[in-house]
Amino acid sequence: MRKRVLLTILLVFLAVGEARAFFLTAIQEGEGYALKGKEVRWDIFRSEPFQGVIFDLKAPRAMIYAPDEKPRLVALRRLQIFDYASGKKRFAWQARFIAQSPGDHYLVLTTDPTLVPGAGEVWREWVKVPLHVEQRKGWERTLGLRVEIVPLTRPYGLVAGSVFKARVLFEGEPASGIRVQMVPYLGVYLRPEELPLDENERPDVPLMYGDLLTDEGGCLTVSFPHPGWWLLSAIFPAGNFTLGQQKFPFYLRASFWLYVKAPYTPPETAPRIRPETE
Repeated sequence: MRKRVLLTILLVFLAVGEARAFFLTAIQEGEGYALKGKEVRWDIFRSEPFQGVIFDLKAPRAMIYAPDEKPRLVALRRLQIFDYASGKKRFAWQARFIAQSPGDHYLVLTTDPTLVPGAGEVWREWVKVPLHVEQRKGWERTLGLRVEIVPLTRPYGLVAGSVFKARVLFEGEPASGIRVQMVPYLGVYLRPEELPLDENERPDVPLMYGDLLTDEGGCLTVSFPHPGWWLLSAIFPAGNFTLGQQKFPFYLRASFWLYVKAPYTPPETAPRIRPETE
């Protein structure tokens, strides 16, 4: 039975090709907010975000960028996450941080070149996760990463249906014509037969993964159809990378995780405002 399940998963990956892969995933135990002096945590692992398949992750380099402060290293604690697809526990990590000052912080994760399962490609990733600490200050700043997504829309306090705009940079310069993938993290494991299918009974990858190109100014504009954590990941071709005696396509990845809320609905018991004539 297990062989049959694994074969089904393999066939799903073969059917969808390079469109899906295992991204460095960073999910805060919250919604992108924090209080000064109170600890926040991020669970960090490698996942296929839509289906919820988990793979082992070698520890990335973790840094916190706070407003008006030098970046600081963040220690990682090793975790394990059960992967339902394989029936195995996968290596994962947790970052913990206590903000000492208000303002908009960023957790930045950087990986070594990594052969990514499900893609047959080697990636080096720079991943940004915003953290709002009490005051709106510095969410729009550039951090000076080699490849980077810089928000032009405040990346927190967003609701489903919001429009989000950002600029993609390569070595500090706007990058036009760069492909960007957009995918939700659902937080559950979906069996292959539970994935959405298109009219030809194949996995509906265009439904699961958004795809767009940056404009001449390196900008992208997206909207989020439902609440939850969302990933934007820009892809920069960088030639080939040799592992052992084999060459693989090499890509730099600039990724950005952000949380989208459900729209606020006032309580039905709230008094209605009704002008009256005298």
